Amino acid sequence: MLGSLIRRTLLAKRSVTIVAVATALAAVGVPAPAGAAAMPQTANAAKSAAGWLAREMTDKQRIELFFESLPGDFPDLTAEAVLDFDAAGVAQQYARKATAWLAEPTVLPSFLAGQEGLSAVAAHALIILVAVAQGISPRRFGGVDVLAELRASRLPSGEFMSGPATPTSEVTNQSMAILALKRAGGAPARAVKFLAASQCPDGGFPDSFETEPAPPIGSCGSDPLTTSWAIQALLAVGGRHAAVRRALDWLQAQQRPDGSFFLPADVVSVTGPAAVALAAGGRHPAADRAIAFLKAVQADCSAQPVDRGAISVTGDGVISGTSISADGTTLATLAAIPALAGTGIADVSAAGAHHAAPQLRCTTSG
Repeated sequence: MLGSLIRRTLLAKRSVTIVAVATALAAVGVPAPAGAAAMPQTANAAKSAAGWLAREMTDKQRIELFFESLPGDFPDLTAEAVLDFDAAGVAQQYARKATAWLAEPTVLPSFLAGQEGLSAVAAHALIILVAVAQGISPRRFGGVDVLAELRASRLPSGEFMSGPATPTSEVTNQSMAILALKRAGGAPARAVKFLAASQCPDGGFPDSFETEPAPPIGSCGSDPLTTSWAIQALLAVGGRHAAVRRALDWLQAQQRPDGSFFLPADVVSVTGPAAVALAAGGRHPAADRAIAFLKAVQADCSAQPVDRGAISVTGDGVISGTSISADGTTLATLAAIPALAGTGIADVSAAGAHHAAPQLRCTTSG
């Protein structure tokens, strides 16, 4: 969802400067790891993407990327990866290790405090979704009652606030909090009302609750990524059919002829969540076109074996063929997997998922 899927900068703008470590190695021809031939094979787009993503993880437990030439761990993207593995139904050996890593005292407190590049609200929502999907109580995740902390961050107005450092909560954060609380037992009606009240006159949702004119997108600043998450949240809680219909109409109108949705830094980062929202809202032809676009930018059997299954697209939406760019590939793959799997991150479960991380099945070695 994602993504991360929480903040527009996380899945879109940040991909301009972040480089995946293993992808960079692949670009200079690092061979596939020993024993790769024994890995399970799959023709499924979501499973092969998840398998590629799993093998990018450091120590089979976390997403580690370079930022301005310095390596760093990303708990937000790691949490999203767990949900992606659950959505695809594979890579549980990685999902379990990643979940345990997220619960470590050296990781969890700073992440929940909003010190890792993601708001505290979004971080709490992600951890709740991971915990529930992995069959762990969000009231006892790493010794923290994450559920109670998120609920306590809600103001009387219904808005979830991240704290004094971030006085303005983004609409997507509100949507993710609603999705997480709904999954964990129930979302407050006032929080849902606050989200719905932010809808723009054109039917879309803005990036921030403080909506200022932002031409040429629109006077309210409707944003396709934010709208995708708002749709998922409103559908999850039910009701508000008119608001959802108007949001779906606006989102569908933003779709380009090739099935994608435009965002300057990473087209896949908005096309993935948009596909999930459209499918959940019953707009299946539009969702199918978006999914077809994602599959078109997935590395197939003509790519190097180490790249197969990954998702890559240039910033302006031009397909880069079967080559994998070092810029943003991990983020694009994270954003695409739920759509390829046909499920939103708020609905996934590790139950019945396979242990291994499969490779794309090819008839030749490439």
